[in-house]
Amino acid sequence: MKNFIIIIALIQLYSCSKDNELQNQLVGEWVWHSTSSGWGQSNPESSGIEWRLSITSANIVSAREGSISLVESSAYKLENRRIDNIDANFDYIETDDPLRNVGGVFRIEDDTLIFYSPGVFDGNSHFFIRLH
Repeated sequence: MKNFIIIIALIQLYSCSKDNELQNQLVGEWVWHSTSSGWGQSNPESSGIEWRLSITSANIVSAREGSISLVESSAYKLENRRIDNIDANFDYIETDDPLRNVGGVFRIEDDTLIFYSPGVFDGNSHFFIRLH
């Protein structure tokens, strides 16, 4: 029984450290670079809109249009979810209130945050670049 409790504690410790590592990668300021879908592509130049995300370690994500006006803000949580139709697990950010271009499955490549629809041929992919 003692060994079982130690194993459970180690599993929880590992999963918490993985969540913290993922959150540390997410925290920061991001600017929308582009969106791709089966219908084409858009970006700040073609749409006339500049979106910025602010993701905090206090589990708040805010979306701004340009650098001034707050458009939306929401609490968020990170999960690793299984998507059955493609039989795989993905990192997932869930917001309390839906935010434009924010939420769902994501990955981070270098300084690019990508929200996308795995397994959907013509799903939207939103690309954000980290501001330094």
